[in-house]
Amino acid sequence: MDKRSSIARALDVLHPSRYNVQSQASNLDPANNNNKQRFSPLLLEHGERELQDWAIVASSSSLRRLKHGMSMSDKSRNGNSVGNSDGSVGSKKTILATSSRSLNSKSSVSTSSTSTSTRSRSSKTSKNRNGKRSHLLEGTNMKSIKGRLYLCSKSIVFEPTDVSRGIIRCPFDKMNYEPSSLSNGNVNIPPYNDRAGAGQGAGQGNEKDHSNTITFATERFLVMKKNNIIAPFETIETSTLFKFTFLHSSPHQFLQLSSQLYQISCKKNTSVSDENQLSLESLIKPMLGKKMLFDPCNLVHMNEIPKTPNLSTHLLGPLVKHPGCTIVTQERIYFQSLNGVFSTGANRALSWKLGDIVATARRYHGLKDSALEIYFNDGCSNSSEMGNSMPSVLLAFEGQREREQVMQLIPKVRSLEDYNGNKTEAKVFCHTDKSFLKQVVKAWMEGKIDNFEYLLALNSAAGRSFHDLSRYPVFPWVLADYESSKLDWSHATLHNVNKYGNNSEANVSKATSKMFRDLRKPVGALNVERLEQFQSRLKSMQDMEDSFLYGTHYSAPGYCLYYLVRLMPEQMLCLQNGKYDSPDRLFHSVDHSFASILTNPADLKELIPQFFDPKSGVDLLLNLSRLQLGMTQNGLIINDVQLPKWAKSPKDFLKKNRKALESQVCTQYLPCWIDLIFGEKARGDKAREAMNLFHPTSYLGPKDIDRMELEEEKMQAELQATEFGICPDVLFCSPHPLKSKNLDVIQDGLFVTDNGRMMDVNDDGVTDTFERRDRGSW
Repeated sequence: MDKRSSIARALDVLHPSRYNVQSQASNLDPANNNNKQRFSPLLLEHGERELQDWAIVASSSSLRRLKHGMSMSDKSRNGNSVGNSDGSVGSKKTILATSSRSLNSKSSVSTSSTSTSTRSRSSKTSKNRNGKRSHLLEGTNMKSIKGRLYLCSKSIVFEPTDVSRGIIRCPFDKMNYEPSSLSNGNVNIPPYNDRAGAGQGAGQGNEKDHSNTITFATERFLVMKKNNIIAPFETIETSTLFKFTFLHSSPHQFLQLSSQLYQISCKKNTSVSDENQLSLESLIKPMLGKKMLFDPCNLVHMNEIPKTPNLSTHLLGPLVKHPGCTIVTQERIYFQSLNGVFSTGANRALSWKLGDIVATARRYHGLKDSALEIYFNDGCSNSSEMGNSMPSVLLAFEGQREREQVMQLIPKVRSLEDYNGNKTEAKVFCHTDKSFLKQVVKAWMEGKIDNFEYLLALNSAAGRSFHDLSRYPVFPWVLADYESSKLDWSHATLHNVNKYGNNSEANVSKATSKMFRDLRKPVGALNVERLEQFQSRLKSMQDMEDSFLYGTHYSAPGYCLYYLVRLMPEQMLCLQNGKYDSPDRLFHSVDHSFASILTNPADLKELIPQFFDPKSGVDLLLNLSRLQLGMTQNGLIINDVQLPKWAKSPKDFLKKNRKALESQVCTQYLPCWIDLIFGEKARGDKAREAMNLFHPTSYLGPKDIDRMELEEEKMQAELQATEFGICPDVLFCSPHPLKSKNLDVIQDGLFVTDNGRMMDVNDDGVTDTFERRDRGSW
């Protein structure tokens, strides 16, 4: 039986080893049964949204380029006739995809259709004698391709069923003209011959009917996940004609919406006045936020009674969010994803037992205080066919009231049973309540939890989550010696420690200072010469209202993915527009990374929890997926992370890093670092005095957004804050005490009064009284 304290057991849900970040994106996609679907929002431009998809069950043959000199009447008569095919899959719509090179192709094209049709697929990447690629580029000569078509907010995506073929993304702003019906006789369509013929899914009796075929031409498109391998996107820059035939439904809705999206992307909408100019957000937001009806067939037991209405919700993950609705019954909490903006059918819902919930935490959705993270028992699975174990889920609601309504229905205690059958009860903690924070501080002071667990708890209490890269848990650099062949742990002990204040000097030897980072200073102040440059810039901004010392942050999505690139390559590609960062800027050496945070004026990043967890950190350092990360200017091929000489292996490195975190030196000065990140020196005048002042964007919060009148201003502020980095919530308003047996220091004056962001609730329901922390006051 686990003899640890209840608070120590409660913190197990925060351990990074529970979060398999490699599969988070697929686990969070309710429509991705058994993880067979290759497409995900991570393949889109960052911030782009998936709107609707259609299945493919038909085929067509390749179209060959015609010679110049064809008359317009010839052009209008020519077309690739595609008939109807019997058979469908459920109620899904079906598409036939074909493409051909246009006359403006920038690559050489073979005039012999016979020879090209017999070439192997490997020849598509071959080069001719002049070193140029052959005309068989991926996606430029498709035929008989089954797959799925996705209409997205900034592009059209085609996912072939054959995993050896790459997924094709065609941005609207690279198209020659908007997608249109082939039956309209569009004069923009380049000439081509009809080689579809009978057979291979093409109907023989309906060759002139193009009413269900749409087409567009593009100068540039992207190819992704060829052979299902995660790699930088391949850019195909050649004029290409695409055709998609909807066999069992009309493409009317597709054409209507794609026309609007095309006009917005290309800024060609001249049919309306400037005042009514379409915007992408105003177009798609009502569609994605439409009221959904929860399908009762998704209930696990038909006797369950919904305790809430259908609540519009987003299921959040690292750089992804799935729109849908949430309901809570007396037994479970359900999330049903949106099945496209046009579909009326319901997707299979995810559900979790209320009795499996072990903790909750109020979270943010961007800068809105309206999300809720729910933690489950270790190994708890949802009830869908996926069967994926999910340690927690992050749900974003329309507002605080909806979130609090769900919070009130989650049990405050849960039943436990030991090996002998004895039943007990355990409290279901809310990590953002002040009562939880008090117990965590007390447990740390008494030595019931270690420094690692304590920092995990503080991060969660301050709004940080493994599901949110803009608010990812932050840990400090602890060691400073990455050059020695061996670490002398005798330097990890302090002498003549002053126990009366965490700002007092202990007898720190020169050897100890060389081995350990000074936790009393933020990263930006560790190098005196660089700090002087920052201070000089701050002095030049003394007449500005929003002056700052550091123009970059210690934690942001890009910085987290710098460390996580080997675990979350698709997130990195999404954030970097389809490519990895420059090899010289990728995480390839611990020594190099620490040197950078000391000298580079644009690098102030701290660490993440995995650096101190031997169970989960190994995958952070090894390139187990064999990603092709490139070569540095010095000829170094980026593969596994280069470790310090004193580390015998990745696990040894992590164990020694953890040992340093739990050392007496770190324990003594950890409260100083907590003051900088979660405490009284995190904001305001004390932050300025502690050389810990960041750009004003990093301090934005819900009240700042509420004060903004224009929707465009709110969107811009959220975008800047989430990409630049957001400071954690302030937890302490006085200096954090040293670790000791003197628990008298744990007084109410130590904590921020409104830490819990609690809503007053009476017997009649949720009231309008909501106490939300004013981040600006700190």
